[in-house]
Amino acid sequence: MNNEDNINLGVDVDGTLTKEIIGKDILSLSPKEVERAMLNRTPKDGIDVLLQNSFNIYIITGRQEKYRGATAGWFDMYGIPYKELNMFPDDFYILNGYSVPKYIEFKLDIHIRKNVHFSLDDNEQLINTLNEHGIPAMHLKKFLN
Repeated sequence: MNNEDNINLGVDVDGTLTKEIIGKDILSLSPKEVERAMLNRTPKDGIDVLLQNSFNIYIITGRQEKYRGATAGWFDMYGIPYKELNMFPDDFYILNGYSVPKYIEFKLDIHIRKNVHFSLDDNEQLINTLNEHGIPAMHLKKFLN
């Protein structure tokens, strides 16, 4: 099966792929501090199920662009392949604060633009919004059961 025939899977990072969550505290960290924090994060159990299937994995994270190096390095460190790493612009939280509706809208737009067929996230509101827009979404633990 070639990549065009594979399922486009959207996946969040913090709280979805990682056992620990950096959360809103990330906004006050420098890229080097995020890199150090990422080294202490481990993938959740069951991630191998995603890797055993022929998914086109689109990482869709609320992390800002300035953390791309640390985030991509974490995926490399654990050998987790992905087709694309989608991040928020550096000024997103400056312009919007931590506005949940803007956050959901931005992530929804990425899912639509990337033609994501299925998504895994830990944000219940985003999961509900994606489902309402015809993009099946759920928590990783529900996917694995």
